[in-house]
Order: sequence, then C-alpha cells, then structure tokens
Amino acid sequence: MNILKKSFLLLLLWIPSLLQAQPENAIDQFLQGKFAANEPGASVLIVKDGKNVFRKSYGLSNLAANTELTPESVLRIGSITKQFTSTAILKLSEQGKINLQDEITKYLPDYPTQGKRITIEHLLTHTSGIRSYTSLPEIMNKEAKAKSFSVSEMIDAFKDKPMDFNPGDAYAYNNSGYFLLGAIVEKVSGMTWAAYLQKNFFGPLKMKSTFTDDKNVSGMASGYVKAAVYVEADYVHPSIPFAAGAIFSTVDDLWKWNRAIFSYQVVKKESLEKAWTPLTLNNGEKQSYGYGWQLGKIQKMKVIAHGGGIDGFLSYALYVPDANLFVTVLCNSMSQAPEQIAYRIARIALNVDDQELTPIVLE
Repeated sequence: MNILKKSFLLLLLWIPSLLQAQPENAIDQFLQGKFAANEPGASVLIVKDGKNVFRKSYGLSNLAANTELTPESVLRIGSITKQFTSTAILKLSEQGKINLQDEITKYLPDYPTQGKRITIEHLLTHTSGIRSYTSLPEIMNKEAKAKSFSVSEMIDAFKDKPMDFNPGDAYAYNNSGYFLLGAIVEKVSGMTWAAYLQKNFFGPLKMKSTFTDDKNVSGMASGYVKAAVYVEADYVHPSIPFAAGAIFSTVDDLWKWNRAIFSYQVVKKESLEKAWTPLTLNNGEKQSYGYGWQLGKIQKMKVIAHGGGIDGFLSYALYVPDANLFVTVLCNSMSQAPEQIAYRIARIALNVDDQELTPIVLE
C-alpha cells in the first residue's frame, strides 16, 4: 500500500513536469522543421513571467566557415531599431525639449515641407507623406548601399521628392520619417544618434552586445539570400538605415530592452501608453501602429511588436502584456518569415488555437 501511494505521488509530480515541458518540445520540433542545420538559421528566445523558458539557435552563422549560430551571435535587427528611436524622442519630450505636435521645421529649418504641416508625430506614425528613401533605386542599389553617407547627405537624397499624400491622410510605412527623427534627436540632444542611444539606453541597461555600427562587433553572423543556393547578401553600410534600422543586437539584449521598456525604466508609462495607441488618420480611421511599435492581438490579448528586414537579415520581437510573454526571432537569411514564426511560437506557449491568431505584416 505504501509503495502504491508512493508511486501515485511520484506520478502526480511527474505529470505536471511533463505537461510543462511539452510546449518547449513542440516549439523545438517546429523550429527544427524550419531551419536546417547546414543552412542559415535563427536565434530564438522566449521569456515568460520574467524567466527564460526557451533559448536556442538553429543553423549556421557563417556557411563558408561552417560556424554555428548561437544565442550570443550578433545579428542585424533592421526596423526593430525604430522603437529605440521613438523612445529617444519620447524621452526628449518628457524632458520638455520636444513637443510631438511641433512641426519638424522647428528642428530641421532647412527641410522643404512643400507647404505642408509635418509634425514629429507624423514621422513617428508613418503618416507624414514624405517619400520613403528605401523606395529610391538610386539610393538602394548595391554600390550606393555599401557607401558611408553623412546624415545631411542622406536627407538631401530624398528631401525634394514629391510628397506621396498630405500629412495625416494615410499610413504608409516610411523609413525617411525615422531617418529624420534620428536627425532631430541629434539636433536637440547635441549628440550623435548613436552616442545618445549608448548613453541613455545601451549603457545603463547593460546591453553590451548591441551596436549602431559593425566596426568592432565580434560574433557577428553573416546574412544570406537564397536564389538557387544561399549567397551572402549585399552589404548595407549602417549610415544608410541609420535611425530607421541600423542596430545590431542579440536575443538576450532585446529581452533586456523589452524588460526595461515594460517596467517603465526608460520613459514614463503615460508616454508609452500613447506610443501603444493605434494612430488615427485625418478621416478618423485607425491603423494598427503607434510610435515605433505595431499593434496586434492574440485572441483578446494585445500584442505589442515590431519586425525588421535588412539585406540578409529578418527579425521579429513581440510582447503580450496580459500574459507577460516575450518572443523574439532573429534570422540571418531572407528565406523565412520571423513574424509568422514568432506568432506561432506564442500560440504554442500560450496554448491557444492557431485559428485565433493573425499577425500583422509590415511591408
């Protein structure tokens, strides 16, 4: 009888452990099916209630050297950079140095607004109507992308292009807006955008593997594109994406950032709640974007997220506040869809029906 009781007790202890491990096994199997061991891959981190529940890399960091990708590998995160830039703007706003309703000419007096009233908020929400420079072939061809440009040289390349629409009339994902926000950070702070982020964010948060350029990055993964076979992607100098997408980071550092943001260590709750509110167009229509974050849902739970893409790299990071769940997926190729992978992982971690979840993809 005692043996039976003891066996039953052990069974009761074992079953919860098995159930707890099942989501991790399911996630691992799913990711193994996505990333081959001999191809470019991804680093993945899942944090639930402040604890790492899954941290693993798949595939190779460099194909020629046959080096494995690891969670410590540094990858380009592309447009996830935008939330760092928007937070810098919010911090300067809290200090009374910027008003989000100010016209951009208050800080960039020589910028030609073509008779339109363009505010900082228009830049934050991709509603300025300014032509996005990443749509211009003269800037984004292979030779031009590899060159170093000053901030003013890059602005000169797109500032005189015709407006796409009147400010506030439409939402159109726009890298020029965030490039200009970086220029405004520099003008207001008296520091370079890179130095401002290092002093106010990377340094205090001990994000030791996060950089705005690749000059002294160790453990940097190579980025790939696939045609018939995988080849290294074109090099993009960090001065091209600048405040719209220049940052290099790791899954662990992105968790440090997310933790600091959602515990209001960086800027105040009121500022961030505004940043996570859907923007409203002039006609009253709402869009699923705030200030540097896109807004989605998992069932009835709000998802605050953003993706990134830059030659050879794709990334996604999402946070579900109601579930205290963070997921990030950093890929070193253009052949996967990290936003879909991140949402699928979130579904598994939260044990919700796949049909209930639809990610919002930025183009």
